[in-house]
This record gives sequence, C-alpha cells and structure tokens, in this order.
Amino acid sequence: AAQHWLGRVTTPHRQDDDEHALVAKSLRPELRSLEVSDAFVRLGRTLAAVRVPGLAFVKEVQSDATEWVCEYVPGQSFSELCQRAWHQGQGVPVEVALGVGQAALAIASAAQKATDRAHGALCAREVLITAEGHVALTDHGLVNAVGAAGGRVDREGLAPELGRADATTDVFGVAAIIYEALAGAPPEPDA
Repeated sequence: AAQHWLGRVTTPHRQDDDEHALVAKSLRPELRSLEVSDAFVRLGRTLAAVRVPGLAFVKEVQSDATEWVCEYVPGQSFSELCQRAWHQGQGVPVEVALGVGQAALAIASAAQKATDRAHGALCAREVLITAEGHVALTDHGLVNAVGAAGGRVDREGLAPELGRADATTDVFGVAAIIYEALAGAPPEPDA
C-alpha cells in the first residue's frame, strides 16, 4: 500500500468481473470525522454513478464510509514528469504545457457537467500522463470536499478558495499546471 495525501492506496488488483485494475483509497484516521466521512461518501456515490472519459471511475464506496474502490490509472503525475524534465535541464515545451492544461480542463469540465461539482484541486500532481500519452484525472472534487468539511488539506498549487470551488477554481488549476510546467515548480501558495 502507498500513502496518498488522503490516506492509504492499495496495490492495484483485478477482480474476475472487472476489465480495469482497481485500487482502494481510504481516509487517514485523522480525517474520519463525521463531516469529512459524509463528504467522502456523498462524493464517492456521485462519482460511482457517472463515467467521464479521462476521469478515473469509482466502482463502489465501502459501507464503513472510509474507503472507495476505484479505477487504477497507470501513469505518472505531470508534476513528476515536469520535475524530471527540469532536472535534466530540458524544461517542458510550451505546447506540451498548454496541451496538458487544456486536456485536464476538458476532462474536469465534462466531469463537472456530469456531477454538478468542480474538481476544485486541479494541479500537476492530480493530472496523470499514461504510457500512451493520454491525460487522466483522479479524485474529482475530493480535495475540495474534504477541505470544505473541515479536513486538513495541505497542497501546493491549489486555488486559494479551496472548500468553495466552482469552474473558476479549475481555471486557476490549469494556470497552476501550466506555471509548474514552465517554471519548474508549483506556484507559491500566496502568489
């Protein structure tokens, strides 16, 4: 199991009836207040009811309200890829940064239409690039839901209005993704 800002993520596995590998994401014990658990369950059930291309789907929400079983998206975060490019002295081409930002916003916008909820935490760490070069998003609206319910969320490059996100928050997120790609680091929290 790996650690995630939210808690624990299990090793990917397949069940006989699933065409996709799955992981379980569980809440850290300190996030298991009634308000955060409620937000986690409501969002998980909303996401389980929709399928949006490019957005990792939630298969089920465990009855104890502290775990989602969701699609595993193999890939690297755009943040990791940007850091590697900068470390190698190459930087990230502007057209790549703009393309990834545009694709992330398109997925987030489609998911917002399907769920009536902004992603609220678009940043280079939340954007995955698959081996095929496709852009994918995970945890649609999760950081925002946990933050709004009083859970401590400490993430670089997130919109300052965390906890009350709308479509403009996702536009900020795209700008932060492009900034990180071109500058080599996420924007400062107070910038």
